[in-house]
Amino acid sequence: MKLTHSLLLMLSLSWYGATATAFEITLKEQQVTGLAALSFPISQSYQGLDFTLTNPNVGLRAASQEITVNVDLVVVQQSQSLRANATVIGKLNFDRAANRIEIIQPGLLQFVVKSNTLTGSDEAIRLIKQRLGDRIPGIFLIDMAQLQTFLPGIQAKDVRITSQGLVLSL
Repeated sequence: MKLTHSLLLMLSLSWYGATATAFEITLKEQQVTGLAALSFPISQSYQGLDFTLTNPNVGLRAASQEITVNVDLVVVQQSQSLRANATVIGKLNFDRAANRIEIIQPGLLQFVVKSNTLTGSDEAIRLIKQRLGDRIPGIFLIDMAQLQTFLPGIQAKDVRITSQGLVLSL
């Protein structure tokens, strides 16, 4: 299913020739969301709490070069759970060594509890908010290796956000 979704996303990419030797790929928010979804769900443990992040929705802010990611969150501790919706905001970063696009300097923009059966939930919510505001290992937007599956040899030189979307300069 994810592979089919990825293929459809790749086929719908917009190509713009900057010069005879340079190209740019512009990804709309919906396409970035689709590519980011390939790395979800993300699960990890933190101080006795098991986190699972699902259903990412990416927002691009051209003026500030920031990215927002809205996710559904389930936190489980023993047989108790908390369900919430959270939005993290951070700066766009292209990690050339890892060949992926990620968020740096993240901050928690919004956190809404949908249901909660956790005992001592005030402390749990504080830990959850702290963790979401930290750099969460494994959360990145696009692993360029995923693009190389469909577009062999693609190697971004620069990544930026414009009013049209996320622009990969090749």
